[in-house]
Amino acid sequence: MIDGQIKMAEQKTIRKVAIIGGGPKGIYGFERLAAWLKVCPPSEKIEIHIFNRSDSFGAGENYRTDQPSYLLMNNPVGDVNMWSEEKPLPVVQNPLSLPEWLCRFAGMNISNNDYATRAMAGRYLSHGFNEIASSLPENVEGKYIVGEVVDIYKNTGKYSLSLKAIDDKKYRHQADRYDHVLLATGHPKHSNKKQSRLFKSFADNHQKAGFIPFVYPAETVFSDVPPNCTVGIKGIGLTFVDAVLALTEGKGGRFSRDEISGRLTYIRSGDEPKVIYPFSRSGLPMIPRKSVTIKNNELKYFTRSALQKFEPGKKLNFEEQIWPLLKQDMIYAYYHIALKNSGYTEGLSGCESFEEIERYIEEFHKKNPSELRFDPNTFLDPFHASEIQKGKSHHQFIEALYSEYLQEARKGELRSPLAAVTAVWRKASSLFCELYSFGGLTPESQQSFDHLIRGKLNRVTFGPPVENAEKLYSLMESGILNFDAARNPDLVLDKESGSYILQSRPNNTGYPVHFLVDARIPKVTLADNPGPLFRNLINRGLISLYENSSGNEAYRPGAVNISRQGFVIDKNGTVNRRIAVTGTPTEGITFDNDTLSRDRNNFVDGWAEYISREYANIASMVNLPYQSSDESSMNHL
Repeated sequence: MIDGQIKMAEQKTIRKVAIIGGGPKGIYGFERLAAWLKVCPPSEKIEIHIFNRSDSFGAGENYRTDQPSYLLMNNPVGDVNMWSEEKPLPVVQNPLSLPEWLCRFAGMNISNNDYATRAMAGRYLSHGFNEIASSLPENVEGKYIVGEVVDIYKNTGKYSLSLKAIDDKKYRHQADRYDHVLLATGHPKHSNKKQSRLFKSFADNHQKAGFIPFVYPAETVFSDVPPNCTVGIKGIGLTFVDAVLALTEGKGGRFSRDEISGRLTYIRSGDEPKVIYPFSRSGLPMIPRKSVTIKNNELKYFTRSALQKFEPGKKLNFEEQIWPLLKQDMIYAYYHIALKNSGYTEGLSGCESFEEIERYIEEFHKKNPSELRFDPNTFLDPFHASEIQKGKSHHQFIEALYSEYLQEARKGELRSPLAAVTAVWRKASSLFCELYSFGGLTPESQQSFDHLIRGKLNRVTFGPPVENAEKLYSLMESGILNFDAARNPDLVLDKESGSYILQSRPNNTGYPVHFLVDARIPKVTLADNPGPLFRNLINRGLISLYENSSGNEAYRPGAVNISRQGFVIDKNGTVNRRIAVTGTPTEGITFDNDTLSRDRNNFVDGWAEYISREYANIASMVNLPYQSSDESSMNHL
């Protein structure tokens, strides 16, 4: 089914659509287009061409089916359903959610709250892609091309593409011309920034040093890391977890659980590093989580009704208007469970006002004077209360903190006050997405949120599953994973020793490492790291970059500028309904695209309907919810 040919002969087909990116977001667009073309049959033959960097159609790079089993999804399987619940229904006969598919095709007895391997999720997505491709409506054909699209340009009223094949430095022009293009390119490729070039140059000139600029594919990229060396990992997010497991389990180490105590112990293979030093600006690992079934996901204070009190149509300030509501929800979530655990059967559910809640909290602490007071600011940054680290090394502090995180995560949000707080931002994110998107925050507030607040909220909310967190804690106990240099160290290139030195600021101690690993995912900013495709689109004026502006304030997050229906806005401010965008390139004008959700920032359903109605020769377009092609926006550079 997969056509690996880069150059395709010109077809007699009159109508062609290109989808750039064959990962989940691109396949969601493919699924919707197939569904709409079935209910609005085209009057002419249609070809849908999907371009992907590899032959991993459906799964994309993040969910490649050949990944090792120690790489888990970071969302429970119940969160994933690749099929839209909107009408028209999918073209496949039996669309299954991920849990249903795992039960039927993988023979797994799994609940919605369990976590699957990323490879298994990839098999699900690839299977769904093949189902769509084999169920296309009459008069519709799919072609699936392996290669990287590096340019799009106008060609006699339509659009043509330039393609780069795998391991090919030359660009090749496609003979086909397309009526419509959907950009679903996902995360940008790792950029070769100045700092990375410096680290690589140092490694090239010092025999014992090595530099790994990107951790994927995790099963092969660490093959040159020798046994018993020291490794520094920059970044302590989810990618860091994958890197650590690749350097331990991926090197033949294994974890053994004691049948009586349940404690997990790491057994060395002899091929793993001697010590791994993680580091980041915060120096804090992500809080692990365990999914549980919740009947009601609504918050008590961050609600639509509460937001109606603000002036309609006016941009919001996160720190002054949204954060106070979220803090109240965090306090409520924590003490609601704490009181229930202390014998208050109803917790705080009967309280009418926050003042009443505060009275209950005071009563609780009078009866339980040894209980620490919960503070949202300290929760986001434990170093906010500096005395808690007194007398401990940074590693001892992190190990004790992570032990507490892990114990509470195992209980789940229905029994643990701390776990209940970690769920607040997850529950708030859907409504916040609506507020954030298309300049809902003031420029200054959006910039502050993006750079200072978002990472802290993600750290406490979207951490690794308990299974992987237990492995990290076992590695901390064994001494392989050491956090002594974790908090914002200076990175020194020591030519004399041929090592990278992590210079810890709190204790002014240097920690030499032989291999340096960058475990951060490149931030989505088309201004700094556009890649060849978006660079060419910008240079040609086919797209512009989004700017959130208000009065004298302006903030440019680096997202492609789009209409509210997902169509690009060119350099002149004109909406172009021939090119649409979905997913990661819109991050900054939209919020939270790094997910398998079908509902979040769903532009592809309307895009597919628009194309299907055009191809069905429906004359009246006035009922379609789209801006006319001459509409303009001032949100461009």
